[in-house]
Amino acid sequence: GLINALAATAISLGLFIRVLVSWEKRVKRARVKKELRKLHDLVLIINASQQDKDPERVVHGESISTASSPEIEMDAYQLGRYLDYCGEMAAIAEMIGHTYTVSLDDSEIERVEANLQRAAESVISQGFAKRQLLEAMLLRFPEKAEPNEPMKSPQGDQGIVQHA
Repeated sequence: GLINALAATAISLGLFIRVLVSWEKRVKRARVKKELRKLHDLVLIINASQQDKDPERVVHGESISTASSPEIEMDAYQLGRYLDYCGEMAAIAEMIGHTYTVSLDDSEIERVEANLQRAAESVISQGFAKRQLLEAMLLRFPEKAEPNEPMKSPQGDQGIVQHA
């Protein structure tokens, strides 16, 4: 009687604790996946924003543009800084994603983090390749390295981008 009741209680308590622990793990996994997907989305936005930034068009201007080409709004200096910033933002997103996963040993989370890492590395490598192309072109056409006027804020204050 009493031993069977204690054994049944112990088993029930053990099962309850196991369910509680697994529930906590599932909740934590869902939260981490949600945050990793937000970071992945951010990296995809960064990638999309640098896709139309063409070093050749910046250096050669409208001579190689087509009717459907977006307007060139940056000089070579600004484009170089922009590409650097894109790479830095992607790297930071990747590092933040890694901090979410350090304490978790979960293959599903690792897969989501790996997708974030691949996207960030793609942005970084594309930006680096464009930066190298830009620098090579500026060596061939040094007169194109002269910056435009500093970008002005909408209020007309002092320039936001300062050139060295």
